[in-house]
Amino acid sequence: MPVLIRSLARVFAGVLALGTFVVLGDATASSATGTNPTVTNVSPNTGPTTGGTAITITGTGFVAGATVVIGQGNGPFKAAAATNVNVVSSTEITATSGGGAIAGTFSLYVTTSGGTSAGNSGADFTYSPVGAAPTVTNVSPNTGPTSGGTTITITGTGFVPGSRVVIGQGEGTIGAIAAPTNGMVSSTEITVTTGGPAKAGTFSLFVTSSGGTSAGNSDDDFTYSPVEFTASVRGITPNSGPTSGGTAITITGIFFASPATVVIGQGEGTVGAIAATNVVVVSSTEITATTGGGAKAGTFSLYVTTNNGVSSSSSRDDFTYESG
Repeated sequence: MPVLIRSLARVFAGVLALGTFVVLGDATASSATGTNPTVTNVSPNTGPTTGGTAITITGTGFVAGATVVIGQGNGPFKAAAATNVNVVSSTEITATSGGGAIAGTFSLYVTTSGGTSAGNSGADFTYSPVGAAPTVTNVSPNTGPTSGGTTITITGTGFVPGSRVVIGQGEGTIGAIAAPTNGMVSSTEITVTTGGPAKAGTFSLFVTSSGGTSAGNSDDDFTYSPVEFTASVRGITPNSGPTSGGTAITITGIFFASPATVVIGQGEGTVGAIAATNVVVVSSTEITATTGGGAKAGTFSLYVTTNNGVSSSSSRDDFTYESG
């Protein structure tokens, strides 16, 4: 009997030991560091095989120390490693696509202490082959002040993310004025804002991408115009009318620009002047308007005001208000 009791005791102890091992084993298995990250979107999701495309990755489970690669047909192995990886939050990473890649569409993978994300269509990134140099077929508008600040739309071919735009100053791209890119709308359209200060004149606009630099041609011309001077009145037709107003007049001169206002003085420059109505800037040398009423009789100077100031008085801008 004692022998049987001792044997049962050993079996019972073994069961307890086995139970303890199983519990510890389960605890160990469930204590993995974090969970596998997931990738739901890559933006932009295309770029040249030479790399250098700034991308934003959204998903879940991102933690500090994460690495990013773009597969090359064999999962995460032999993939192109991204650089400048920055874990913005648990759902966002910014990075720069790596270069030396083969062309094609591949999954982007994020690896953390919790594991590696699975490939899916939301994680796709397309490496585009480096093609021919871009071409420029139109610039609109194609003129602006030398101070810069004109928003223009460039159309052409071969535009890729990271394309750079400059406007020449007489020697191709040497000494050219950079035009900061507002955004690449598509492979055929880019919007930019002209830089300054620039020399006045007409110059070629150049787009540079991984495929090279566009060649200058008449379709890519942009004209830097000198900053406009103050308007100057050279003549008024007719140059007289009743004090009650209502006379349709044509004003000629130079440096007219919209918006513009027209007044006819009453003896103290623009102080107390009579405003003209129906002012239309026909061109930089012509304005049409209708004289205002309630004026004093006499001959007075007509003044044109634009964003660059008020025209100076001279005998050529005289208008006579006639009584009765």
